[in-house]
Amino acid sequence: VTATSNFFNVNESDAISARTLPGRPVHYEIDADGVLEVVWSDQVSRFLEEEQISIHWFILTDRSKMKLSGNITGKVRASKLEHLVLGATYNLTLSMLRSDRQVNSTIIIEAYPGCEIGERFGKLCYKIYNNLTFSQAVQQCSKLGFSAFRPHSSLIGDLAALEDRLESTEFWNPNQTSPGECEVWKIDGGSEKTSCDGQNSVLCYMDTLQYMMEDLDTQIFRFEPGHDSIAIDWDRRGGWRSFYTFSAHPVLSNRSGRGLTDPVNVSSSTVLTPPAVLTRLEPDTVYLVKLTSVIGDVFRESQIGNIKTSSNISMLPRHLVGVSLENTGYLILELTLLSILMILTSVSILIYILSQTLCIYTDNMAQVVLCISLLSSYILLALSRGVLPCLVLAVGLQVSYLAAFTATFLESLIILHKLVDSVLIPPLEKSIVVFLFGILPSPVYASLTVPFFLDEFELSVPALCWLNLGSLTCLVSLVP
Repeated sequence: VTATSNFFNVNESDAISARTLPGRPVHYEIDADGVLEVVWSDQVSRFLEEEQISIHWFILTDRSKMKLSGNITGKVRASKLEHLVLGATYNLTLSMLRSDRQVNSTIIIEAYPGCEIGERFGKLCYKIYNNLTFSQAVQQCSKLGFSAFRPHSSLIGDLAALEDRLESTEFWNPNQTSPGECEVWKIDGGSEKTSCDGQNSVLCYMDTLQYMMEDLDTQIFRFEPGHDSIAIDWDRRGGWRSFYTFSAHPVLSNRSGRGLTDPVNVSSSTVLTPPAVLTRLEPDTVYLVKLTSVIGDVFRESQIGNIKTSSNISMLPRHLVGVSLENTGYLILELTLLSILMILTSVSILIYILSQTLCIYTDNMAQVVLCISLLSSYILLALSRGVLPCLVLAVGLQVSYLAAFTATFLESLIILHKLVDSVLIPPLEKSIVVFLFGILPSPVYASLTVPFFLDEFELSVPALCWLNLGSLTCLVSLVP
């Protein structure tokens, strides 16, 4: 800055730093991973790039009628907002508190990834090349990884807004009509045939949503069906978010055996991030799960599988006896109690053996057989969590319980033999006889009865290993 006084013929100069004003108050960029970077250019020009600012953002989704909002902090020179909702319109209010006043600025952006090549128009990245033959035009677009644009009625109106930016209003149509003859389309919607060796413009484009849609097709979903719900989880890839609507349609069987979906009884859930839970479902029912992705104004529906809900274990009939194979909290409690019972029972057996009275008092031997059978049942129940096959578990429990009842019955007979003069059972005075009679009959009886109820195991619910005691063949296990 120079000040001049002609009267005194004096020039005084001083240097100050200044920055040019930006073309727009706020500059922003969106990268391919869904991260928005905001630069408050108007304040940068005032040398305030290191000042702290806060940004309040919100979006109002037309589909779910819910408002998403939040706040971030950053600096004038750079503030980042991650995990954008693809295709959503963001309202951002930038605020900076100065000593004398608060400065605000508001911008509205559409969350689409930026274009590394060319310019962005809506959800398209485009680049225009002029004065190319038909073959040169197709090759040029392919070299970029773009496609040569063909006229779509839904986009012609939007492209008309680009007319003031274009040097040409006629473009090659990539669909060649016949050898040597091609077609050009116009911004106003018309088209005409011309020689393929002529020169025209080509509009190369790429749909920025395409990679999101392709990623959706390769997504791996994990299902956790319950008796009245289905939980769906997946690994979120990249930084973008989008609205996923999951819906469960009951599959009905017709006479031909083909599955039909019930259009009435439908459960749905719309989420931005995993997991999604479909509720109010019927137990033991097959559902067709569909996924509708919403990105901006683009909808896409796909079927991701048939999922069967489990049976409602809490509503099982009383004649179904089962062992639950799930529920972590219950499992920990049961294993704790079983461990305590196994320790106490083992101590009881040890005390009987150390007392050296088994050969003298045969009722003590019956008590040992009872403790052994109960200890066996506790061990089987502890190993029932996916360790033992269902058949081994059921047969083992049958043998253990029958042995326990047999031991109790033998002890009653021994008491009768000792206290009632008219009852004499000399074999019960030998401990080895009591031990063999207590142990052997149960596995022998089980080996004779098990083949009759092998088909009675109900395995329709994976969470249970059960025996249908409502069946006559199964009831033979209770006869003793």
